[in-house]
Amino acid sequence: ALVQPDEENVLRAEIRGDTARLFVNGQEVARVQHEGLARRGGTIGLIIASPAPLENGTAEVEIRDFKELALAP
Repeated sequence: ALVQPDEENVLRAEIRGDTARLFVNGQEVARVQHEGLARRGGTIGLIIASPAPLENGTAEVEIRDFKELALAP
């Protein structure tokens, strides 16, 4: 789902009730369902990993245009 490093990748996480879905460039890449996600004040962590050694041993991740949307008061 990821494109080459010289192109932009778009990451989207949707949490609704007890289900979290992760999309990369519009393609769903992960889904998890757990009762703890529906509780207020919970947290979600994002781990970024590479299946193969990186070319120079480092990676740069920039998160831009972060938005938190909520429907519930």
